[in-house]
Amino acid sequence: MKGILPLAIILCFFVMTMISIFGGQGFPHLDALRQSLDRQKARNSDRQEYIDNVKREVFALEKDDRALEKAAREHLGMARPNEKIYFFEDNTNASGH
Repeated sequence: MKGILPLAIILCFFVMTMISIFGGQGFPHLDALRQSLDRQKARNSDRQEYIDNVKREVFALEKDDRALEKAAREHLGMARPNEKIYFFEDNTNASGH
């Protein structure tokens, strides 16, 4: 009889350990959370790269008149006095034919 109680405690401990490891909030859930965290870190890295590019562009626009003029020409279609700008349509289709 004395050996049954420690055996029962060990068995209960083993069962509880298995339930906690492989149950709904165990290792599978932890692995899913780690994968989600990795995906979020990758998205954050992409966003940070975009933010850094925008910051560089803003800095260039504030400090370099040539960059400002280039942006005005490309994005706003602005021209110098007595300068003509021609726009050409791209007639290639999306399939590359």
